[in-house]
Amino acid sequence: ARVKVYDPVAHETAREVLGSVEYAENPYVVAEGADCVVLLTEWAEFSSLNLPYLKTLMKRPVIVDGRNVFEPGKMRSLGFEYYSIGRPDLTLSDVSDPGRRV
Repeated sequence: ARVKVYDPVAHETAREVLGSVEYAENPYVVAEGADCVVLLTEWAEFSSLNLPYLKTLMKRPVIVDGRNVFEPGKMRSLGFEYYSIGRPDLTLSDVSDPGRRV
């Protein structure tokens, strides 16, 4: 796998820990040609991304959100395959049956 990373705060620390991965100067460069973007920090910069533009850069619009920065319904409406870690994946059938345990 080819791994590109970006962190607006911990770039230098990441270089010491991660070793030989590609470092990008912003999140859009990370997304260029990506099969998947994994979000592991909740810096404010990420919550204000231009998501439609981000999607155009990606080879496949798949986002794994490890910090629950984005709202699942919005991400799906924008056309992303979206995985929110640690948060239930509610579907319309879940909402229509309030007694259903998720």
